[in-house]
Amino acid sequence: MSKEPTDKKLSMFYPRTKNGLLSDYPELKKVDIFTKVNKFELLFAWYFACKASPFMYEEDDRKRTELALIESHGKNADALKSTYSAGNYPEKLRIAIGEMRRFEIGPRIRAKMMTEKIMQNYELLVDVNIKTEFLNKDSEVDWTKKKAYIDACAVISRNMSTLINQAEGGFGITEKEDGDFIELNAEDLIEQFHDTH
Repeated sequence: MSKEPTDKKLSMFYPRTKNGLLSDYPELKKVDIFTKVNKFELLFAWYFACKASPFMYEEDDRKRTELALIESHGKNADALKSTYSAGNYPEKLRIAIGEMRRFEIGPRIRAKMMTEKIMQNYELLVDVNIKTEFLNKDSEVDWTKKKAYIDACAVISRNMSTLINQAEGGFGITEKEDGDFIELNAEDLIEQFHDTH
């Protein structure tokens, strides 16, 4: 698959609305513990532990905790600051943090790019002039080629709803040209993933 350069900033499960990550990314509901913590705790887990968090490069856990608390709990952050900064999280939150850490952005970006490429290729496959494409050298219809085309279209048609669902879900990847996204480049993230696995 060819790499397409992008100047867009990328994130994974980036908080899009005030409704919470489970609302923004229904796929996260499949992780049982995420449904057991409240939306502020899940948001804290994202800011603290997600590999795409804007605080991912903060090595000091206390500082990262404070930053994550401010972003996730707003004006209520002070009430939890001393407890969380000491690493004293509720057990459910500790488990949620561990689960959030396991998500890898590189493969998700690759899957998103592959899905988009498959859809583009499907479009090219069906974009033929059926009046002229299936004629043989004697200008007669080549029924073998025409049947192969019809069969290919049937397969494409069956696969489209799955591809659309995948494309709409986006694999949790969000693209933006500005904002407070951490500077993540698709190609670098994919390479980084392959280098570490």
